[in-house]
Amino acid sequence: MRHGVLVLLLSVFSSWALADKQVMLVLDASGSMWGQIDGKPKITIARDVVDGMLADWNADSQLGLVTYGHRRKGDCSDIETLIPVSDLDVTAFNQAVANLNPKGKTPMTEAVRQAAAQLKHTENAATVILVSDGEETCHADPCAVAAELEASGVDFTTHVIGFDVTEEQGLNQLQGLASNTGGEFHSARDASGLKEALKTTVQKVEAQPVPEPKVDPTAPVNVKLNAVLVAGGEPVGGNDLRLYREELDEFGQPKRVQVARDYYKETVSFTVPPGDYVAVGYLGNASAESAVTVEPGKPLQHTLVYNAARVKINSVLAAGQEVIPGNDIRVWREEADEFGTPKRVEVARDYYKPEVVFVIPAGTYVAGSYLGSAYTEAPLVVEAGKGQLLQLVYNAARVKLNAVLAEGGQPVTGNDIRVLRQSTDDFGNPKREQVARDYYKQEVIFTIPAGQYIANAYLGSAYTEKPIVVEAGKSLAETLVYNAGRLKMTAAMEEGSAPVSGNDFRVYRQEQDEFGNAKRVQVARDYYKQEVVFTVPAGEYLLEVINGNTKGVSTITVPAGQAVDAQLILNQP
Repeated sequence: MRHGVLVLLLSVFSSWALADKQVMLVLDASGSMWGQIDGKPKITIARDVVDGMLADWNADSQLGLVTYGHRRKGDCSDIETLIPVSDLDVTAFNQAVANLNPKGKTPMTEAVRQAAAQLKHTENAATVILVSDGEETCHADPCAVAAELEASGVDFTTHVIGFDVTEEQGLNQLQGLASNTGGEFHSARDASGLKEALKTTVQKVEAQPVPEPKVDPTAPVNVKLNAVLVAGGEPVGGNDLRLYREELDEFGQPKRVQVARDYYKETVSFTVPPGDYVAVGYLGNASAESAVTVEPGKPLQHTLVYNAARVKINSVLAAGQEVIPGNDIRVWREEADEFGTPKRVEVARDYYKPEVVFVIPAGTYVAGSYLGSAYTEAPLVVEAGKGQLLQLVYNAARVKLNAVLAEGGQPVTGNDIRVLRQSTDDFGNPKREQVARDYYKQEVIFTIPAGQYIANAYLGSAYTEKPIVVEAGKSLAETLVYNAGRLKMTAAMEEGSAPVSGNDFRVYRQEQDEFGNAKRVQVARDYYKQEVVFTVPAGEYLLEVINGNTKGVSTITVPAGQAVDAQLILNQP
């Protein structure tokens, strides 16, 4: 009885086999391979046949090599994978076969089992081509193992070539290996027969359809999402991309349950169970959504379309000038409320910047910008995928205002400075509308639309105003003159004594009423203090202090731009 098996498992991507099939070559290197046919050792014949097959191999094909019985005599575990299934290196493959030195037993059945495991036959379609010159010598049942591999595999097939096999038991084993896996059996008596049988078998492999892989209907599937501004455009970054599952709440009302989310990226990957979902994307003020179905075993790539564009908006004080910072820039959509009255719905807003960029859905809008007391707006038409720059013109200028007590003096702090526009009411009466105001400062800067105004300032009991003309783009600096002075008041029980606290200080201007009678007009008052400082217009005043049941009075002249000190004596009941 001849011993030894030549097992060929070929993953064929050549002129003989298709690239989507997996096959491995298992070459018998047991001692019986030194047997001769027509004066030539069978191992030499095998080397020549393999070399001829490799010469015609397709560059895209993959091939592996398993052999046994080549290292130790009498060892049924002497099985080795010399070349894992991989892209073919003809030189390396032929060298591996040439280095075989047959000497051992024939663990044919276990070699087929190990080859099937390396091909991952439980996950992928796999084909074994077995060329044997005899029967199993390691106490295994080839037919039973073949049936086991067929039952556990996705699409496992063993085609068998009997090489110079005449014994009935050996033939039965080889035929069982083939028939129990749905394969074919061929017999070869010499070198030409082996070559022809191998060619026929590989052609069978080529014609064998590759089944669809087994798919777990519940296994998670990879889903990739990206988004574009317009259909056919390039993917954009900065998205907030989400997957929702639509369900019903306890009252039977539809609701969305978020399944996955990732953001600030161009493309995101989620792994989710098969099913129906809603994919949603947000970018700036634009959004997009669409229903997607994730099928078992089928990775999904889906692109959302925002139907939007990028809009860059900046502002200038006057046409042709430099862009300015500090703006509050907004975009509105004009609609009508339930009564048909026009209203504006804010779509986008950003502020305190010289320039803003919005992503806005295609449509017609109004863009507006605020800076100080200035405002401007312009229509905005957004076309999907078409970026645009919009410059808003305030037709305004910066106005810097401060105030002094007297002409030529230093600016003072604590002012309440305002800018007013003069107009008329419904009855033609003049009125003033406040345009800008800032206070408790030495100097203020307003941004004001071009036009004619009144600038005024309050400080204590002093007041001043002057007309100003604002020209677009032309900064204006003005100083307001109070024509006033500072008055410090204290009170003592007698001349030269220390000031007392708890006083009620008052300053009066003495005038006449419409009948010529003298009257007092209170200019300033402060109380419960030991000392007070008033800012009052230049002029003559009557001073009065009350402390408990006593009081003191005095008169004083306050010059513009000067500070005067008055101490009143509490000597009157």
